[in-house]
Amino acid sequence: MMAPRGRSKGRKMKSNKKSSTVEKKGHTLKNTVFSNQNCKVIYLTETVEGKKHDKKLADESHYQLPAGSLLFQDTGFQGFSLENVLIPQPKKKPKGKELTEEEKEKNL
Repeated sequence: MMAPRGRSKGRKMKSNKKSSTVEKKGHTLKNTVFSNQNCKVIYLTETVEGKKHDKKLADESHYQLPAGSLLFQDTGFQGFSLENVLIPQPKKKPKGKELTEEEKEKNL
């Protein structure tokens, strides 16, 4: 299973004197985690800026899974592939529509 993990750098919030709204600056850090079916971490990418795309981070990791492995990933990794690895990916909900019951069942 591959999942991005983001966290805040702890920046302060900026207040706007003209109104009562508060603008929060979102400088984050990110890692991608590879784990097995028991949720044991088997690989952790280096820490990068949160704005870096999930697929690019996975591509740069150069991690190889054993042939015949099963890799579950979300739509943030669209287009990512590994040789001899089966990669099922959930179907994304169409904008303004719902998934069919069959598609929802496959996504589990």
